[in-house]
Amino acid sequence: MRQGILGYWAAPAGWFIYTLDRVDPALADQTVVDLVTDFQENGACEWIFGQNRRLPNYLASASLPLAGIRAMIERRRTRTF
Repeated sequence: MRQGILGYWAAPAGWFIYTLDRVDPALADQTVVDLVTDFQENGACEWIFGQNRRLPNYLASASLPLAGIRAMIERRRTRTF
């Protein structure tokens, strides 16, 4: 039996964080810190699973999470839910 593909794609992480913030803001904040720390230490890759990484220096993964994170900050600032 074939196992499912594990890991995550970093590009949509910002929207995951945005959604997570609606139910657990502290965990959303920690996820941002963890994402940035991982990018600083290992670079922004397209796909990540532990130490397995594909397409290093993938600019979409480096830039796209910012959209969701900015939206989260704006929602908090304006208190719109």
